[in-house]
Amino acid sequence: MLLRIEKGSAVPISRQIGEQIATLCASGSLRPGERLPSVRELARELAVNQNTILRVYERLVGEGLLEMRHGQGTFVAAKALRGQLAVHRERLVDELRQIARQAAGLGFRRMSCTSCWPRRRTASFGRRRWARVRVTNHERSGDELQAVRKSFGSKEVLRGVTFRVERGKTFAFLGRNGAGKTTTIRMLLGLLGRDDGSIRVLGLDPTLEPIELRKRVGYLAEDQTMYGWMRVEEILLFLKPFYPTWDQELALRYVRDFELPLTTKIKHLSKGQNVRLGLVLALAHRPELVILDDPALGLDPIMRKQFNRDLITHLQGEGRTLFYSSHLLYEVEPVADEVAILDDGRILRQADTETLRRDVKQLIMRQDLYPVVRHELKLLDERYDGGRVVAIVEQAEQAIAALGREASSTKS
Repeated sequence: MLLRIEKGSAVPISRQIGEQIATLCASGSLRPGERLPSVRELARELAVNQNTILRVYERLVGEGLLEMRHGQGTFVAAKALRGQLAVHRERLVDELRQIARQAAGLGFRRMSCTSCWPRRRTASFGRRRWARVRVTNHERSGDELQAVRKSFGSKEVLRGVTFRVERGKTFAFLGRNGAGKTTTIRMLLGLLGRDDGSIRVLGLDPTLEPIELRKRVGYLAEDQTMYGWMRVEEILLFLKPFYPTWDQELALRYVRDFELPLTTKIKHLSKGQNVRLGLVLALAHRPELVILDDPALGLDPIMRKQFNRDLITHLQGEGRTLFYSSHLLYEVEPVADEVAILDDGRILRQADTETLRRDVKQLIMRQDLYPVVRHELKLLDERYDGGRVVAIVEQAEQAIAALGREASSTKS
């Protein structure tokens, strides 16, 4: 199955994928009963979030083009709805006619469709062979920091920070207040220079091309300050000229989805509404990368969960890259593909969410027991709480076993 996605396109990633699969069904390239790649396989090949692929499959199942068989996978429906196939065929014909008209306008007299299509290569998925998914994306390698250092006077805030954010993924950047998260974000945006190391964001150096970079990035700060005397509709119109790619219809759709009152002044909005408005302003110009700096700070737990649901719906569903800074692991764990933990200016650990969930645990133990087992723990963080010690450790199973042995020997 040959798919191509344009990650810089105004068309959401999920829509691109869904339309192409529907077109392959309508054209007969995918035959009834034919098995599609699994959600994990297709997400990996396209370098997008698995939730994006899952939603595409579920939508096409609802349209009658695909069917999910328990324990077997996703297949082209054996009795695909003829009406749906006809609609997609007509749409494909219209698109081809538009391409032909555009080509004629550019001076092409004859153009072979097959000459413009990438050469098919195959990759094995289980027993069946599929055409390799091709991603049209020249910056697929992602955004990265290499050995970045930053000091303010004699205080070294970042000490050789290195990490990589893969395109189309949700990257959680965790750390306590004062760990250096906001400093890192300011450097990613080109608002602050680095002392040493290198930074590439969307293929650009933020220090050399900050304006070009900010056109392609959406940013929501931890305490977003907006003009309180403006109405919601006024701030949308105010920001529109600053971004060539601003989509007013999209902004208004987000306002409706988030249930924001257009005619209300910003100073009269609740904390939750302010955060949602900030998210609208960060997304309305269709950024390739969205950076959130502890945006749910100050919200109650219910509003935090709602905010995360909004992220899943409006960001991961479109395959955008999300850099989510927070000091709460449980807050970002449900939405993150990968997590990096920053402490005292250094990256303590970077791993995918599943690995981190399995290997990293919080242990609470008696203070008198802690010094005895401390040398056996792969410690990420520790704090003293009355007569107890709260420790964040890697290789949790080994740590728990060590605590068990020491507790048993103490009793005996």
